[in-house]
Order: sequence, then structure tokens, then C-alpha cells
Amino acid sequence: VGTPEYMSPEQASGGQKIDARSDLYSLGVVAYEMLTGKLPFDADSPVGFIGKHIIEPPLTFAERAPERSLPADLERFVLRALEK
Repeated sequence: VGTPEYMSPEQASGGQKIDARSDLYSLGVVAYEMLTGKLPFDADSPVGFIGKHIIEPPLTFAERAPERSLPADLERFVLRALEK
């Protein structure tokens, strides 16, 4: 069980083995939110968040928070943590 907004794809899909990479993904979600002020995905329900974590790539920082100027190296680091 977990909070759908912060679940890794492996955790969200259910039957897959979860290891330390799942924690890195969730840390990536937290870092994304801290840096952009928004979660990497918008959804109207917990099931919506789960589906997006499994299938969709996150928006870039510029797409998600165009008002913020963040270093490209930092964005690459966070987006790498959010790879499926």
C-alpha cells in the first residue's frame, strides 16, 4: 500500500517485485514537487494517479512550472529518477 501520488510504477501495478529502485522513483516524485511546486502528474482520483505513474512520462520542468528557472542538470537527475 502507499500514497498513489508518490507510488512507483512497480508498486502501482501490483504483482511486480519492489526493491530500492521504487524508493528512488518516489524520491524523484518528492524532488519534482519540491522544485516545481507541483506533482509530476495531475489526476482526479487515486486510480488516475496510479495509471499515470505506470504509463505516462512526467512533463519537463519548463512545461510543468514555466515560471521557474531550474538548472538543466537538476532536471535531468530528477527525470532520471522518474523513468519507468
